[in-house]
Amino acid sequence: MRGKAAVAWERYIEPSGWLDQFREAAAIAFCLLWAEFQMAPRQFGAAKHSQMRGYLSDLGLMGNRQ
Repeated sequence: MRGKAAVAWERYIEPSGWLDQFREAAAIAFCLLWAEFQMAPRQFGAAKHSQMRGYLSDLGLMGNRQ
């Protein structure tokens, strides 16, 4: 990965320590969506927001809501 996708990987995926072959594709897809959002947030449609939230949830990156 390059650019903003690599930054997302380093910031969110690497520290998690749980990545395995079953979640790798979701992690990659999340990073690519994150990079796209960072580059053009106004063009990032609702469907892509939903996808990104789904990946965040699947990867356990949503945090604790109280």
